[in-house]
Amino acid sequence: MKIHRFITKYRVKENNLVSIREREVIHQIIRVLHLKKGEKIILLDGFGEELFCDISEIKKDKISLMILDRKEGVLVNKNKTILFVSIVKRENFELIAQKAGELGVTEVYPVIADRTVKLGFKKERVEKIMKEASELAGRASIPILKNQISFLEALNIAENNQQNVFFDIGGLPDKKIRKAAESIGIFIGPEGGWSKEELEKIALKKNFLKISLGKYTLRAETAAIIGMYLVG
Repeated sequence: MKIHRFITKYRVKENNLVSIREREVIHQIIRVLHLKKGEKIILLDGFGEELFCDISEIKKDKISLMILDRKEGVLVNKNKTILFVSIVKRENFELIAQKAGELGVTEVYPVIADRTVKLGFKKERVEKIMKEASELAGRASIPILKNQISFLEALNIAENNQQNVFFDIGGLPDKKIRKAAESIGIFIGPEGGWSKEELEKIALKKNFLKISLGKYTLRAETAAIIGMYLVG
């Protein structure tokens, strides 16, 4: 029998009791999944803790649970993976966010590159998409969505990573990626590709690899999904 997982805020009381008051989670448990008293669920705090619980009481504004087991989430990435992705059309950007949740990315930075056309996004909606994707995938954590930044700001932040992978059709084979790096940045450009000036700036960076995903020109969301999978 499937045990449902929920990433939410919760408060642990004495005697291993937990209460959750998040409206959206309560609605999902009562109205969507029709879970009852005595059924088991897994609670996650979004940072790696995993609680195996028994539903002890259901109210309209609160659900009480008894903790049966408590441990570190089994699907927490040991390495820090940071996605720097140019903002693209709404549905495409939301697809990238969804896959970031499924594939266990640590942080997502929306980037404004030279050829970025779409500016802005609905942060609350994108965060919800990543949360739901992480829950469905069985992840114990969800990506942190940062505010949008410029390309130069992204380069400065990425300098702290052990390795950065800059996906471009003129790059090296993907075998050059060091998957064992403790922190790795993934750069995905806009639909029009990286500008000449941006490629020149990357060439000056020591811890940046320019990697090719093949001979074909891929859509930004396709490149992002493949790139996240390759470094995961």
